Amino acid sequence: MITYNHEKYIAQAIESVLMQKTDFVWELVIGEDCSIDGTRKICLEYQSRHPDKITVLPAVENLGIRKNGIRTLRACRGRYIAFLEGDDFWTVSDKLQIQVDFLESNPDFVLCFTREDMIDEADSEDVRPRYREIKEISTIEDLCLEDYISSPTVLFRNMENIKEQFFPDCETFDWVLWVFVAQYGKIKFIDKVTAVYRVHEGGVFSKKSLTMQLLMVAQAAKAWKKLIGDRCEAEYRRTMSRFYLETTKAALREGKHELLRECLVNFADTIDGNPDAIADLKYHMIDSQHLITELTKSLDEHRKIIDGLNRNLEESRKQQSLIFATNAWKIGRTITFPVRKVKENLKNIKNRSTIKKRSLIVLDDVYPQALSSFRVAEYNYYLKKIKNSFAYSTGSNFACLREFRSFEEVLQEHVDNYPWLNKKIGKFDPKRPLRAKLAYFVFLGNAYNFLDFLELHTIPFIFTLYPGGGFALDQPWSDQMLKRAFSSPCFRKVIVTQKITFDYLLANQFCESKSVEFIYGGVFPSNLCHSTKLSKKYYLRDKETFDVCFVAHKYTEKGVDKGYDVFIEVAKLLCSEFENINFHVVGPFDEQDIDVAKIKNRVKFHGLLKSDRFPAFYAAQDIILSPNIPFAIMPGAFDGFPTGTCIEAGLNGVVPFITDPLTQNIRFSDREEIVIIPHDSNQIASIVLEYYQNADGLHALSTRTKKSFHDVFGIEAQMGPRLELLRQFL
Repeated sequence: MITYNHEKYIAQAIESVLMQKTDFVWELVIGEDCSIDGTRKICLEYQSRHPDKITVLPAVENLGIRKNGIRTLRACRGRYIAFLEGDDFWTVSDKLQIQVDFLESNPDFVLCFTREDMIDEADSEDVRPRYREIKEISTIEDLCLEDYISSPTVLFRNMENIKEQFFPDCETFDWVLWVFVAQYGKIKFIDKVTAVYRVHEGGVFSKKSLTMQLLMVAQAAKAWKKLIGDRCEAEYRRTMSRFYLETTKAALREGKHELLRECLVNFADTIDGNPDAIADLKYHMIDSQHLITELTKSLDEHRKIIDGLNRNLEESRKQQSLIFATNAWKIGRTITFPVRKVKENLKNIKNRSTIKKRSLIVLDDVYPQALSSFRVAEYNYYLKKIKNSFAYSTGSNFACLREFRSFEEVLQEHVDNYPWLNKKIGKFDPKRPLRAKLAYFVFLGNAYNFLDFLELHTIPFIFTLYPGGGFALDQPWSDQMLKRAFSSPCFRKVIVTQKITFDYLLANQFCESKSVEFIYGGVFPSNLCHSTKLSKKYYLRDKETFDVCFVAHKYTEKGVDKGYDVFIEVAKLLCSEFENINFHVVGPFDEQDIDVAKIKNRVKFHGLLKSDRFPAFYAAQDIILSPNIPFAIMPGAFDGFPTGTCIEAGLNGVVPFITDPLTQNIRFSDREEIVIIPHDSNQIASIVLEYYQNADGLHALSTRTKKSFHDVFGIEAQMGPRLELLRQFL
């Protein structure tokens, strides 16, 4: 028995051995591979109670399956050896007796095995039958084509040459061992269930992806071929051709293109002159045709994306150094516009006064993409309220919002929605001279990227330092960008929206307090909430379901920075107890990010939504969960409080349940206007349950949330002080 970190299962495995009733003496040898849980302690306790039956081989360091398995195998002294890993167990008390009796009576057989059941913990704890059609008597030739023997059911003769010659060159060696033993006799299948094979997250083989499982199988096949030499050459070639075919299909599905190319080359080598391999290929043609159809559809979608990326790439080449990349900030690289070319253009203009001077120019990298609703709301407001204003955008960060259309297509859509903006928005060209009384933009990354251009044209600027976008706490690369922006002769004022940002700037003396304007919150299209005639639907008053939503963009794997992983855990906890709680996800998330198979009928993925669709969406939602955490995207990175999605939800009367690990909340009362939650799924589920069981309390909280959010985040409340500030410099 080999075991590693099987604390949950090892006692059941050992007990299933101890229950064996035999007319011969047996010994249980346990290879304990330096587990970091309580496995070793349990094994030693059993040894102390049964010193005549159990021998524990504790490892001083973790050896891995191969080395631990070989040392345990060599420590076995009996005439026969049975296998049982620490997470499986036997189910009948005469398992050993039946198998020993057979091998004793049939000296031409070297190995026998039985049928087994299975537990897949991903589905349930229930034992399920694992029926397969298996030959009663087989040989090494059969075994080289397929590993049909389940290790917890096997018993084989303990031959001396196993200890002398068995050195498998692979990590999973059970198939290798069966083939090695089968060189010396026949194999018997006993049609009786004697064991349970367990599939769980900690399983070495079962937790791997399909391609990784296939690669491990191929490694095992190469290992047994090395041990048996020229024997079973045809079977080996057929096995490897089938492996390369299956791995090719898996690599296609998983998008592993390097592995795909390698498998195709190797498959061509194994199929050459191999009629059995050709037969296998024909057998798989129907499945392959179906796969090709799916891939063709997928390729069509990817071609559209690639076309969009190519357009963005061409635009980026034209702009050369207008790069907004975190890695560039981190290494402190100075990225500038082609200043020399701009200076040459300026020399060619005899009279700069002929260039029209704007009152305000807005500079950005995403506007007018509609998914960035806060930009649309703020910039549209300025363009409407300030005469002779104009917005220039690079569109270089469209891809962050999964936008792959050209700038012209995005702009046309925006002008169609806001006709009065026609001829007030254009593509930014760093080689085109501009004149303006004032420039405005948001995010530190934009400040850093537009600085050279603004200084060349001596255009004063004000910008909003939102969290993110190149701003991170206590990071040298971000601090360098701050110093560059605040030391510019064109810098006039910075707007900060979070107290933590305000304190950070002053504590580190990046600028004087008179240069910092603190306007708490952020700009969102609150006017959309009033323009719709949709009324809020309340739980138990207007609907029978309790609806919980999660809204975010995906910047990290599984969305851990926004707490998507915690949201799904909460969903699983509540769905297991209550049938009328439903969950909704808005953003670029789907079933592939985190497994939701058990609750797939209770979770709806809405994809990306534009601002004008949110009022209808939020009208049916009761709460929004935002278990976000700081410093997950990169060190020092954090979100504003509340997050933008929580602001938008609150404006629509959806109660934000939100974490506040940096104590950023300076305006809202917990349990009166919002609900502060910990970053813990069990505790969050308990808090949600309180309001699920108190519908009237939730209705009242929703009303207070909507009022307080409109007081703080209403378009006029946010834009009034911003507009007044800008006008001071116009």
